[in-house]
Amino acid sequence: QAMKMSLPSFLLATLLTVLPVPVTAQEQVPALKSDRENLRIPIVIQPATPSPLRKKILLLFPYQSHLPQTMLAEQSIKKELAGVTDLKVELFSEYLDFSRFSDQPYRQQLLRLFLTKYSGQRIDIVIVVGELALRFWLNNHALILPDVPVIFFDIMDKHLSRYRLPSFFTGISSTIDHKPSVNWILKTRPSVTETVLVYGTGNADQEDVSAIDDLKQHLNATVKLTDLSRLPLTEIKRRVAALPENAVVLYHLMFEDAAGNAFRPIDVLRELTAVSAVPVISGYDQFIGTGTIGGYMFSIEEQARHAARQAIRVLRGEPVSNIPVTTDQGNRFIFDHIALQRWDIPLSALPPNSITKNRQYSLWELHRPQIIVIATGFVLLTLVVIILTGLNRQLNNTRQALSRLNAGLETQVQERSAALMETNNRLQAEISERIQTEKALLSSEARYRLLTDNAPMAVAVIDLESAHIRYTNHKTALLFETSPEEVNHVNALDLYVDPHDREQLLRKLSEHGYVNDFETQLKKQSGQAFWVSITSHISQFENRPAIHSVFLDITDRKQIEAEREMLITELQEALHKVKQLEGILPICSFCKMIRNEGDNWQRVEEYISNHSDARFSHSLCPECARKHYPELYTKQA
Repeated sequence: QAMKMSLPSFLLATLLTVLPVPVTAQEQVPALKSDRENLRIPIVIQPATPSPLRKKILLLFPYQSHLPQTMLAEQSIKKELAGVTDLKVELFSEYLDFSRFSDQPYRQQLLRLFLTKYSGQRIDIVIVVGELALRFWLNNHALILPDVPVIFFDIMDKHLSRYRLPSFFTGISSTIDHKPSVNWILKTRPSVTETVLVYGTGNADQEDVSAIDDLKQHLNATVKLTDLSRLPLTEIKRRVAALPENAVVLYHLMFEDAAGNAFRPIDVLRELTAVSAVPVISGYDQFIGTGTIGGYMFSIEEQARHAARQAIRVLRGEPVSNIPVTTDQGNRFIFDHIALQRWDIPLSALPPNSITKNRQYSLWELHRPQIIVIATGFVLLTLVVIILTGLNRQLNNTRQALSRLNAGLETQVQERSAALMETNNRLQAEISERIQTEKALLSSEARYRLLTDNAPMAVAVIDLESAHIRYTNHKTALLFETSPEEVNHVNALDLYVDPHDREQLLRKLSEHGYVNDFETQLKKQSGQAFWVSITSHISQFENRPAIHSVFLDITDRKQIEAEREMLITELQEALHKVKQLEGILPICSFCKMIRNEGDNWQRVEEYISNHSDARFSHSLCPECARKHYPELYTKQA
C-alpha cells in the first residue's frame, strides 16, 4: 500500500504513527489525502494529567536517627509514600533524642526550636512515633501546629487509655508479647528450667517494661526467673557467659544499664549474643541478624507502613475522624536461620507460618537446575569418552611408531636436562646458603629474644621510674601463675609482700648498679606469697632506664631451712634435758629418792625415765636376795 502512495504522504504517515500527537478529546485529526486514495491514521487521544498535590509531613521520632528502629520506620514510610503518584510529599524529620536527654529544660528548648522552625510552615499532617514523642506532642501541639491532623504508631495498646486524644488524633496501637516466645522455647527445649531477663533501667527503657511484667506474671512458678536488669552491662555479660545449658536469655531493650551507661539496644544485643552460653530470644524484628534466634516479634516496619497509608488517606481529603484507632495484629514468629544453626534448633521445631530470615540453603537447594544440567552433561561426556576411547585405540599403533622415532631425541634431551638440572642445583645451593647467611645476620636480635624467652628462670624488665613491667618471658608468667599479657600490665610495686623490700633493693642498685641473690617475698596473682631470690642490674631498655631482673623461686629452700631450724631447736632442747642428768642431783641419803625441778621427790627410776629415754626392769641382786628371801636363796644355792 505504501508503494501506491506518493513519497511525501508516506513519510508523513510514518512520522505520525511513531510520534505521539498531543490533542484533546474534542479535537479531530483530518485524514491525509494522497493523489490516489485517502490514508486514515488512528491517533491515541490522552486526557490531560493533573499535577500532583504538594503536601508536607512532619515526622517525630523519639530517639536518635542512627538507631535501627528509627531508620527502619523512616525508610518504610518513605517507601510507602514513594508509590503515590497523585501527591508530592515533602518530609520534615525530627529526632527528639529522649533516650539521652529527657529533663524539662531540654523539652523547653525543643519547644522553642519547634516554634522557630514550624510556626511559619504549613504542615498538612504530623506522624508521631512512640509514646515519648506522643506525650511531647500532646503537651505542645496547640502552641506549635494547632489542629493539624496527627497519626501515631508504636504505642502500646494498654497505654492508650492514659491519654486524652483530640478528635484529629488517630493511629495504630500495638502490643509487645514475650509469652509466645518463652512458651515456644520451653516446648522446643524441655530441659530449660531458667529464663534470664535482660533489659535496661533508663527512662526510655521503662516505657515498654510492662511486657516484662506480663511475662513474669505468666510464668510465675513455671520456671525460675532471673532478672539481671539491676546490674551493669559488663556484669550481665559475665553472668550470661557462665549460664548452664538449662537456661535461656530473653532480651527486651536496653538504652541505659544500672550503672547509667547509655547504649544502642542493638549494640547491647550483639555483645550479649557474642558471649552468651545459651540461646537469646528477643521481641523486635529489627534485631534479626545480631545473633538472636528470634521469637514472637513486634514489627516496626509493618506499623510504619500502616501509619503511612493512613496519612495518605488524610492527605487525599478523608477526615481524620473517619479513621479509628486500630490495634496492629502483625506480630508473628520470626527467626534467624544462622542463629538457629548455632544452637542446633531445626527448622522443623519452629511454629507454623514462621518467617525464617538469613536462610542457609544446601548446595542442592541453591543449584538444583545447574546440578541436573551438570550431571546430564557428565553422562553425555562419558559417552563421548567411550567413543573417543575406541578411536584412541586406532591411534595407538601410530603413536608407538612415533615414540620409537622420538626415543633417540628424548635421550639426548634427558642428558641435556640432567646437566642443566645439576647446574641449577648448584646455583640453588649457593643461593640457599646466601639466604641462610642473611637470615642468620637479620635474626640475631630474634635469637637473643628467643634465648631470653626460653631461659630456665623467670626474666623481667621493669621501668626504673614508673615500676611498670616492660617485658617478661614465659617463665615469669608461670612463676606468678598468670598469662604473659596480664603480667605485662602489672606494676612491680604490687608484687611485693613488704614494699620496704623493694626500697632496700633499689638502694642497693643505686649504690652498686647490681644486686645478687636478694631474697624477698612476692605475691602471685591469687595473692599467695612465695620466696624468690632476685639478681638485678640497671641498664637501658628501649632508650629508658630499666631494671633487668632474674627471679629464682626459693620457696622450697626456705621451707627446708625452716624445718631444719625447728629440728635444731628440738635437738637442742633434748640435749639440754640430757645434760641435766649429768649435773648434781639432790638425792635422799636413806630412801635414795631424787628431788625434781618442782621440789617434789621422785624415785630414782621414775626421775631418770622422765629425763631420758632409759627404761627400767626390776630384778634382785644376790645381796638383797639373801637379805630379803633367805629361804629361797639358800634353796637355790
